[in-house]
Amino acid sequence: MTDITCATAIQDMLTLYPDCEMRVPDVWRELDEKWPQALVLETLEALVQDRVVVRLNHEGTAWYSIAMDRVDASHWQDGPG
Repeated sequence: MTDITCATAIQDMLTLYPDCEMRVPDVWRELDEKWPQALVLETLEALVQDRVVVRLNHEGTAWYSIAMDRVDASHWQDGPG
């Protein structure tokens, strides 16, 4: 089950940075390390499943963003192009 307090904090924090994508360690640090990184990851993934947050994969690293309407990962490229 998702930690509601953690989920709310993540949504509020990502809303402050609508044009940014963040990795789990970035989110964890921005939340002052209040929750364990594993819980932050679990909560981010639950928010992805609930279509509140989008997950992008760049070179094998997951990045998360709240900007679901403006981000289109289908146009991302790996490497020069």
